[in-house]
Amino acid sequence: MKQSGFNMAIGGIVPANRGRGSIKGLLEAREVDRASLSALEFWLRQIQSAASEVGLNITVNDLRRALDAMIDIQKENQVKGFVAPLFPAIYKGVSFNPETFQRGMRSEWLVILDFYALLRQLVSCQSAEELPLQAAIMDAGLYWVVNLLGGEEIRLTAQAPAEAAEQLRQFIISACSQERFAEVIAVNQVRNAYLRAIAAQFPANYTPPVFGLMDVWTDSGFAPMLAEALKLFCSFNAHRWQVNNPVSYERYMAYSPWVTVLVAAEQALLAHRLGFRANLAPTTEAAWNRILDQMCGQLKLPKYVIWMYVRKLGQRLSYGAIPSFSDDQATVAEKLKFGAGWSSI
Repeated sequence: MKQSGFNMAIGGIVPANRGRGSIKGLLEAREVDRASLSALEFWLRQIQSAASEVGLNITVNDLRRALDAMIDIQKENQVKGFVAPLFPAIYKGVSFNPETFQRGMRSEWLVILDFYALLRQLVSCQSAEELPLQAAIMDAGLYWVVNLLGGEEIRLTAQAPAEAAEQLRQFIISACSQERFAEVIAVNQVRNAYLRAIAAQFPANYTPPVFGLMDVWTDSGFAPMLAEALKLFCSFNAHRWQVNNPVSYERYMAYSPWVTVLVAAEQALLAHRLGFRANLAPTTEAAWNRILDQMCGQLKLPKYVIWMYVRKLGQRLSYGAIPSFSDDQATVAEKLKFGAGWSSI
């Protein structure tokens, strides 16, 4: 296989298993013929090209894993007579944005368009004979409520993992209906409305579904996954569960250690229930890759292909200078004067 841009570092991330020997061994083990190899190379180029067109520099957490997942699709196409695109089923989590509130209820950043734009670019490359890309948007804004609860307010005292998982699940669902979080929920509903409105602009056959964390938390399969995450990432000491070595991450505020457990359960459920094999995330979230690999490995689920990106826009504009949906024409023009290159994104 020819060398590709996925061999380079982007945002400090260098793909694992990108060496020629590792890739050659995979292709030989999977008995990939010349025509299939050409198709794989085509799709890798398409992914990079589509990302660049919408203002993203993109890489992947593990090149061999990405190719292996693409080969799985090729094999299934051959067996079942499908013509499915060689792009593993993907979803993008969209987090809470406090700036939505601080700028006013209608003031959402235009950068939430980037995943949609990437999908549209890939869709535009599809032929009429191909099945639609499998992609979805998940509104992850309710993790903000978990962050506000912190590490101490969540106290799981049931020793059995299944009981503790149900205790955690019910507690966070209940918290979302508390008056003290009403403003947060209202702001998140605004961002959710934007996500759904943008998705509705897609052609009918390619519209990405939009779902939220409450859909995940109320799914009948979530509690068992959460119990597995507790066993893997937590320990029961001094009559309560505690998270061991949580992901250290901060975006606007420090993330609660319980988000580590909840994210692991969320992604395991979506892989098991809906067959997602891939995720799109900024390179700044690379720390989460570790727990996802551990969780999927523990449950013998295929490990996620994480397409990781850096926004070119972020190299030119501060967050305060990013255009928003509520800006008038003069404001957008003023902002763009300081962001050379934005107009080409």
